[in-house]
Amino acid sequence: MNKQPILVTVAETASMLSIGRTAAWELVRTHKIKSIKIGRTRRVPMSAIQEYVAHLLDEGGEVA
Repeated sequence: MNKQPILVTVAETASMLSIGRTAAWELVRTHKIKSIKIGRTRRVPMSAIQEYVAHLLDEGGEVA
């Protein structure tokens, strides 16, 4: 059974988007990608990554 995670780290988010960790943290910090805090850790829902990519596609691929 192939289980996909619901939440991923910001570093994993960066890897999935083929961007650097600093760029991924900037997207989280500016709320362009939604995230949640669990204890002292920050996690990004897979759905937030998909929403961000869909937004980029709607905008013609340009990062605001």
